[in-house]
Amino acid sequence: MADLLDNPLVQAAVAPFLVAFVVAVCLWRTRLIGLALSAALLMVVGLTIGFSFEVLSGQRKLVLVAIAATLALPVLEFTPLLWRQRARWSAAAAAGVAAVWTVLRVLQQHEAASALAEGSAAAVYMALLVGSTQAVADDMAITAASALGLGLASSTLALFGASALLAQVGGSIAAASGAVLLLLTLLPRPERAPWTLAFPAAIACGLICLLAVFAGMLPWYCILPTLAVPWITRLTAGARLRPAWQANALAVGAALLPVAAGGLAAWLAGAANPV
Repeated sequence: MADLLDNPLVQAAVAPFLVAFVVAVCLWRTRLIGLALSAALLMVVGLTIGFSFEVLSGQRKLVLVAIAATLALPVLEFTPLLWRQRARWSAAAAAGVAAVWTVLRVLQQHEAASALAEGSAAAVYMALLVGSTQAVADDMAITAASALGLGLASSTLALFGASALLAQVGGSIAAASGAVLLLLTLLPRPERAPWTLAFPAAIACGLICLLAVFAGMLPWYCILPTLAVPWITRLTAGARLRPAWQANALAVGAALLPVAAGGLAAWLAGAANPV
């Protein structure tokens, strides 16, 4: 069993899919299905990065932020409708602050002006990604497809940024989102769809992308297509295809377009600047 759990494919895909599937089934009649993505993410973290925080590297800060997002998810989900917009953008602002904290060690190595500009850009990127994901979260299939796209994008970009470990974490989010999408084809949709389904995914994927830039070798512009994932996936909401798997497949296909764009940009950058 230990050898099986050490397999990168099992860690990044099979195990998170199964964990998310089981947790999502248990929480299907609640509004906390987003915890299925958190459970898969934290399980993979336990198998790869670990939960030791003696040295706060960027990866371990990502883990802490992911834990904080998991704890915040129930609070956000049950925020009264009247305050939801405020809660949405407060969460986005907090994510921006978390982004700066995560890459702070790298920023401290730069001159003040450069560090300020780069830190501000990281905060804006993170706030836009999280805020946009929550703003289009009125359809579970669209939201789950967006989370899957973000997971694949962050995994791909982490590989180009020379971090196989972060690529596994990103892959786990894609696999967990796939489990939720599968359940959406097998089970009746919950009466009240959660608006925080993709919240853990947006937080983790955004930080993975930023670490691939700040601590890796990825050009900054390669992560910009990820900002389009929620919006381009949302465009498929009016398709109204039946059966459900066709609509879900269309949403996933749309989410993959920015993933391909980011991967192509990273590949071209690598081809232009070979090591």
